[in-house]
Amino acid sequence: MQIDDYMERYKNGGYIKEMRKLVGHAPIMTCACGVIIENEKGEILLQQRRDNGCWAIIGGSMEMGETFEEAVRRETLEESGLTLGRLEIFKLLSGRDRIIEYPNGDVCFGPGIVFITREYEGPIVNDPEEVMEHRFFRKNELPDNLNKFDEDIILDWAKGSMPEPIFVINVSIDACTEVKMDGEWVNFLRFHGTADSAYFHGEILPGGVDCQRRSGRNPMTLSARYVMKGTDSTGRECTVFIENNGTDSPEGMRTKPLVVTDSEILTEMTRGSLYGEICGAGENAVRISIYRE
Repeated sequence: MQIDDYMERYKNGGYIKEMRKLVGHAPIMTCACGVIIENEKGEILLQQRRDNGCWAIIGGSMEMGETFEEAVRRETLEESGLTLGRLEIFKLLSGRDRIIEYPNGDVCFGPGIVFITREYEGPIVNDPEEVMEHRFFRKNELPDNLNKFDEDIILDWAKGSMPEPIFVINVSIDACTEVKMDGEWVNFLRFHGTADSAYFHGEILPGGVDCQRRSGRNPMTLSARYVMKGTDSTGRECTVFIENNGTDSPEGMRTKPLVVTDSEILTEMTRGSLYGEICGAGENAVRISIYRE
C-alpha cells in the first residue's frame, strides 16, 4: 500500500479503531487536539461525555495526515455541529499525566495541543454516540464532575492569568480647568476617545467629563461620566453610559464603574460587581479597562 492508500483507509475507518483491531487494549501513542470555546459572555462550552458522564472540552485524536487545526475543526464539527473561526494556542500537553485509560479499558499516551477561540458558527448538534449534552458555564459555576484529563485545562482557563476586559477605552484629554484654594484642589477635564474590546467597539460622544479632587493630604478621587455609541459583540448598535468613580492608591487608580446600556449582551455581562483600572497611554491620554469581579 502507498501512503495515500493508508491515509484514505485510516481516514474512513479511523486510525485508532484500526489500531485497536490489532493491539486490543494495549497502550498506543496518539496525538490529541482540543479547543476551549468561549461565548460573548465569557463562558466556556463543555460537553458531557457519554462514556463516563463527565464534563470535558471538545476534542479528540488526530487522523493521519491532518494538521492540528484541521483535527480540532473536524472534531468540533463532528461532536457539536459548530464551525470554528480563528484559533489561538492555549496550552501544550505532555508528560506522564497524559497516559489515559478509558472506561472500556483502552490505554493510550496522548500528548497534544489545546486551542482557544471566541469565533464559532452554527447551532449545537450533539454527536449521539459520544456526547450527552453541550452547555456553557461561567468561570465560577463550573460543574463538579469534570473529566479527569481535562480538569487542569478547564481550571487554568477559569483562573485566567489575565482577565479579559469588557471595555477598553482610550481617552484623549481636550481641556482642563484647575482650581486651588486652602488645601483644596479640583481639576475638571473634558475628553473624547474610542473603545475597542472583544465585546464593544465605539466612541465617546461629545460631553465626556471627569472631576478630579484632592482635599488636604487625602488621596485624589475622580468621578467621570460619559456616553458611548457603537456595536456590541453581536454586531448590534447600542449606547453605553458609564459613571466611573475611584480613589488613588500606591497600587494605582482602581475604580468602581456603573454601566447602563441598551445592549442585552453588555447588560448581562455588567451585572454584579465591576472594577476599572486606569493607566497612562501617552501625553494627555489614558487607557481605562473595565472588568467583572
